[in-house]
Amino acid sequence: MRNYKVTAVIPAKNEETTIERVIKSLDFVDEIIVVNDGSSDNTLCILRQTDVTVINNPYNIGYDSSLSKGVDLAFKTANIVFTFDADGQHNADDAKSMVESMIEKDYDLVLGVRKSKPRLTEHVFAYFLKKINILDPLCGLKVYRHNVYESTGFFDNLQSIGTQLSIEASLRNFKICNHHITINKRKDTSRFGINIIANYKIGKSLCIILMNYWRRIHGYKKNHDK
Repeated sequence: MRNYKVTAVIPAKNEETTIERVIKSLDFVDEIIVVNDGSSDNTLCILRQTDVTVINNPYNIGYDSSLSKGVDLAFKTANIVFTFDADGQHNADDAKSMVESMIEKDYDLVLGVRKSKPRLTEHVFAYFLKKINILDPLCGLKVYRHNVYESTGFFDNLQSIGTQLSIEASLRNFKICNHHITINKRKDTSRFGINIIANYKIGKSLCIILMNYWRRIHGYKKNHDK
């Protein structure tokens, strides 16, 4: 990774029990940007004792907007950026392997694929995007090369739960790899909410995606040399 600047972007809300351990695990990156999304616990205090770059949202603006702020800042200087969850469910070894795969095999986008999806709406979301080679769109671990971000100039302007840039990348025939990863069980409740709330949010985002991309997805033809 010597010739690349690799930056991790981590959205965090009330992750005081895991955030320090997550940061320490990512010792292979050049920069870590943590977006503190209006945490009411000690997350911000912990972050201020580390050497990471902190974006502090004084109030909660949501997962998509937090990710967008982090990715926008990261790509001002980085060649490769990956998103990583603050709750300890992702493994740094998977992220490192995905970055190395991107560099070695010249991928533009490497997408994490979990062994299982916890919610019905996640399966539905994946069903519609499987045609464009996105197998697990709601996995929070994704690696982007700068040219993918540069092609759109934005990360997400639809509140798509972090999926829009990967959809754009696929539809524009960037070189994509789906990479299987392991997931650690979270001990507390997901920041995305209980199942009813989470399924509503996911279903809403899927409707937005389909309204904006259905024709392009339906007419998608994979570039055979990719």
